[in-house]
Amino acid sequence: LQDSTGAKTSIPFESISSAVHLGLNQHNVVAVVANGRTISLYVNKKKIGSVTGTTMSKNQFALFSLDNSEPTEVAFHDVKIWKL
Repeated sequence: LQDSTGAKTSIPFESISSAVHLGLNQHNVVAVVANGRTISLYVNKKKIGSVTGTTMSKNQFALFSLDNSEPTEVAFHDVKIWKL
């Protein structure tokens, strides 16, 4: 996450959640909920992390996957964004 000052914050994960389906050809449903100053991340209907105190100044959204130890390929489809 990046706030309006340019400061970057990561959602703190203790470890990879058991909610995430790992491996080739696995499907996961990801949801990001912004409520006030709190942003929460859900995978397969399980909350796996959140961060509070973030100030958003622009309506931008990015979703990506990163693995520092192995090559990673991810495909996203049926992405929907709406105001609650």
